[in-house]
Amino acid sequence: MRTLCKTLWVVFFFLILSSTGFCATKKVVIVHHSDTHGHICSYPDFLASETDRMEVGGFASLKTFIDKVKEKEVSSDTLFLLLDSGDFFQGTPVVDETKGECMFRFMNALGYNASALGNHEYDYGQKRFSELAANASFPILCCNVFNKEDGKCPEYFKPYLMLDFQNTKVAVIGITTPEMPQLVLDGLIDGLEFRNPVPILNSLIPELREKGARIVIILSHLGILLDKTLLSSIDADLVLGGHSHRKYDQIEYLGDRKVPLIHPGADLRGASKVTLEFDDEPGKKGVTSLQYEPVLLFLASYTEDEQIKKLSDEYMFEIRKKTSEVIGTSEVDLKRGVVGGDSQAGAFVADAMREYSGADFAFANLGGVRFPINKGPITLEQIFLLQPFPNTVEIIEMTASEITHMIEQSLSVPFYKITPQEKEMVKTEMHVEAEGMIRDFGGRFGHLIPSNLIITFNPERPSGQRIISLVDGNGKQLEKDVKYKVAFNSFISSGGDGYAFLKDFKNRKYTDLIIRDLIVKKIRDLKVIKDLPKPRLINQKLIIQEPKPTE
Repeated sequence: MRTLCKTLWVVFFFLILSSTGFCATKKVVIVHHSDTHGHICSYPDFLASETDRMEVGGFASLKTFIDKVKEKEVSSDTLFLLLDSGDFFQGTPVVDETKGECMFRFMNALGYNASALGNHEYDYGQKRFSELAANASFPILCCNVFNKEDGKCPEYFKPYLMLDFQNTKVAVIGITTPEMPQLVLDGLIDGLEFRNPVPILNSLIPELREKGARIVIILSHLGILLDKTLLSSIDADLVLGGHSHRKYDQIEYLGDRKVPLIHPGADLRGASKVTLEFDDEPGKKGVTSLQYEPVLLFLASYTEDEQIKKLSDEYMFEIRKKTSEVIGTSEVDLKRGVVGGDSQAGAFVADAMREYSGADFAFANLGGVRFPINKGPITLEQIFLLQPFPNTVEIIEMTASEITHMIEQSLSVPFYKITPQEKEMVKTEMHVEAEGMIRDFGGRFGHLIPSNLIITFNPERPSGQRIISLVDGNGKQLEKDVKYKVAFNSFISSGGDGYAFLKDFKNRKYTDLIIRDLIVKKIRDLKVIKDLPKPRLINQKLIIQEPKPTE
């Protein structure tokens, strides 16, 4: 009788635990991506080889992937989250045509839980973004942006999201890059202050733990370099990153706390599936199991959801009529290049800027060169993807010493030895092999690609002394007393990408030459791109070569 009573009490105890939702181990399944940049529908995989460009990406294939994850891995005992680390604006004709409206419509339809604030969310102005965000079915998260006037968080986003899951709380905090002022055009972020997120997180995370958060997830739009620099010591359980456009094949762990960091790539080419289990027993904290699976959204594997495909077709019908025109062909692949070295696509853009503006030299920032120019027919849509921003050419008169100083500034960012993971990424996505020193996509100064200049540099030398040789396209030294006409895009000339000092130059010419139009004109004039641009940015500590043929 005593044994029976004891058994009944045990059963009764577990029934109580079941009815209250308490469970020692709980599971969260997350689908995450970042830097969508307006890619609402599928496209030929520009990162694949010429013979293997299958259709990839878009919200319709993402929806199918989400449905498969939910069907296979999500039950009543699982918390499912759909998260984005920002920069869903800017990059395709459709997002530009709708000034961002299409992105919120798709994200509402797919049922996002939250998104971080990206720098491109301000490309159509604060008013436009705040109007769209106010009608979103999900919050925009950012804890490190404040109104200068009152020191409060702007009302169109919130610092964090606290989710209740079976009497357990999971917190999601958003952060964005404090380098925002150098990434956004003047006037678009007036009245806002962008702070270092670390002191804020070090105060906010304990507060959320005190409120019962068992798991703290950071949605970061800092970029890999700042993720590693700033977030190594925070007390978070997971960092889901963005901004660097890089896809991790495996988890990276930050600092002594071993905070897991994941980056999912860009352009909705793929997504991350993260599964974590955590012990919810009182007195215990932390993730007991973490699994990460990077997924490429090839339509061959994830057939497009019919309803979402119908919605994207509605948006794209008129756009495609405008952008499907073939303007020329290319017999070569102009690659975007490894950050820290030369860029064939960037060189083509810089050459178009110089040739049609009458400048002596020109510089294109690699951050504004989004896609390669692949071998084959070239459409207007491809040029928009290559150069999605409506920047115009501005010409500044500069001396040789001023040009040299600016180039030294551009090379003064930290360089580091390429990792095995990055080597594999370069081989897979750019179809080249890299060895040596590269730099992060972000940094204090954007990476500049010149026209009619040949720059040889050594990144191991001290900042300000890295140029080994600087000559014009004919191999001649620049003359000391000559005022050269140097073409920039309007973003750089107005101080973007860290080049604030360019605003101080008085002798300048504003033009109405849209850079995208100049690229189109160059291709129309050439009819066929037969040759690769000549190398012009030579990193002595970086070797790029074609992959060795497999036997």
